[in-house]
Amino acid sequence: MPYLDVNFLLIRVSSHKTKLEEDIMFKALMVISERFPIGVATTYKPPSMFSPLRRSFINFKSKLLFIFCLLENNIIIFIFFTSLILFGCETNQIQTKTTTIKTAQNIENILNKTNAEIKSTIEKSSPDPDPDPDPDPDLKSNVEAIDNPLYLSSNTKTKDDPLKVGILLPLTGKYYQIGNSLLNSAQLALNKTQNKNIKFIIQDTGNKNNITKNFYSLLNEDVNIILGPIFSENIIKIQPLAKDENINIITFSNNTKVTQKNLYIFGLTLEDEIKTILQYSEKLKNKKLAAILPNNEYGKRIKNEIIKFVNNNPTQLVKTVMYNASDPDFYEVSKNISNYEQRNIDLGLKIKELEMLNTEESKKEVRRLKNLDTYGDLPFDSLFIGVENFKQLSMISSILPYYDVDPKKIQYLGNTVWDKDSIVKEPGLNNSLFTSLSNNSTKNFENEYIEMFNQKPHPVASLAYDAIGLVSNLNQNNLSIDALSLTSTRGFSGINGKFKFLNNGNIERFPNIYKVKNQKLYKVEN
Repeated sequence: MPYLDVNFLLIRVSSHKTKLEEDIMFKALMVISERFPIGVATTYKPPSMFSPLRRSFINFKSKLLFIFCLLENNIIIFIFFTSLILFGCETNQIQTKTTTIKTAQNIENILNKTNAEIKSTIEKSSPDPDPDPDPDPDLKSNVEAIDNPLYLSSNTKTKDDPLKVGILLPLTGKYYQIGNSLLNSAQLALNKTQNKNIKFIIQDTGNKNNITKNFYSLLNEDVNIILGPIFSENIIKIQPLAKDENINIITFSNNTKVTQKNLYIFGLTLEDEIKTILQYSEKLKNKKLAAILPNNEYGKRIKNEIIKFVNNNPTQLVKTVMYNASDPDFYEVSKNISNYEQRNIDLGLKIKELEMLNTEESKKEVRRLKNLDTYGDLPFDSLFIGVENFKQLSMISSILPYYDVDPKKIQYLGNTVWDKDSIVKEPGLNNSLFTSLSNNSTKNFENEYIEMFNQKPHPVASLAYDAIGLVSNLNQNNLSIDALSLTSTRGFSGINGKFKFLNNGNIERFPNIYKVKNQKLYKVEN
């Protein structure tokens, strides 16, 4: 039955009513003007004696015929349209119900198909059941324990029971690209480790309102460990739930405020970055530090870590400038950090003082000073530049020298946000130092990822690669996936370098330090 348009039905009924009214009017004209039909020429004839009787009979017959037709038409019309309306409504109800059922079935089929594809992909990523008897140890696991003999044996037979790894990642929604990149990295690691014993149980956290449901869905699957979520907002929601469950969770966050026993962070923390870069700066004999930071939670965390460091080390924090993170004015920031206006005034006063001496030496010094914008040295020898993205770094690094903060004299310091290929093309950052987890191993991982998935991995994707390597390493050595194994004091080493989990859920990492010099990057020994 085709779709019935109610408006069309009303039009049809209305049209029929109009036609009916026309018929009634026409018949009434026939009765009233029987002697003078419209359009017929008439000739007057005197009435006969039978004329009144004939007219009465004709009138009666016409009225009876009219009433019969009227009743007959109304009954037929009523029966027809009542049937049509009832049938139409029934058809609409049936169609609506059928459409609803099909829609629900389609969604379920799509989800089942998606899960089946993911499962198929993961199963296909497992190696041949009978690998070479003496495989390359590096292919067996990409994470090894540091100086721990228990973790160095890679030929131990794994247990027959599958190791269920629960994964909480945003595969739909705003951050789906990050989630998919992490999942791709996990699959890549599974190929690399050649561990056919691992099974992924995946939950999509694209809808943040379902995080609790996602968490319990994994628990119902009896997973051995959970990897994820990424964002602090979701981690905070499962914190109280995790306390009551005997499950270890490795999140992809670097926020030390969301940690607790058995709930670990895996990213590079600001604490480790600040400590590493400032310790190296001290080795370079830099003792007076200034900082430019965004005036938000991120900038305040950096400031707290700097203060924590200087309280326990010889370095002094001589000045801090906090800028508006949403609308930064880096000209004003640069003037402020360099005390430019006062130093410019000092220059003018010094020139006048020398001119009053009127000696050959003073005249020579005046000529030199007139080529400068400020007088006197800056009160700091190193400057930590905290930015939220590389665009901000590019802007401020080009403005600072204009206000006499010269990178040839002042040691610029930064963190992982600086780690972009284009940093070597920024002349204002020449001689700068910054921390990063990047190394030859991460470069190899990136190349393998591009070869497999035809796109670059997200910057945090390597965390999932190392997480699967860690889990696989413990499993291949028949070690339980528990807090005792994870918090081994010997630590581990993956493509992102060395790391150790702490009992309180924190992680200790040892980032590399890179120097920008003459449009090249150099890894320095720290």
